[in-house]
Amino acid sequence: MWPGCGGRFYWAPESAPPGQARGVAVLFAWVWSDETQLRPFVELYSSLGWRCLVCHPDLVALYLSEKAISLATGVINELVKELKIKIVPIVLASFSGGSKGCMYKVIQLK
Repeated sequence: MWPGCGGRFYWAPESAPPGQARGVAVLFAWVWSDETQLRPFVELYSSLGWRCLVCHPDLVALYLSEKAISLATGVINELVKELKIKIVPIVLASFSGGSKGCMYKVIQLK
């Protein structure tokens, strides 16, 4: 069994503070991307007053559904915390076909 939950996710530091956001964008990055490659997209959503939840799936999550489910559960828990503060629109954005598997798990579990 592989360690970890199938990837990692975090709130982008440049985004709007909790409770003051106009919306939430969940960015599903490609597998081997880093924060600098996603910065233009985070800055775009931040300039509109949106918070950005960045999700980096592991390669294992693309092949093992239980790892994708674990990652999707963590993302949903973070979204629930945000929506308890204030109801806002949510946008799911996937940057590659590989990370769409994790995005689909989020949609299935909602």
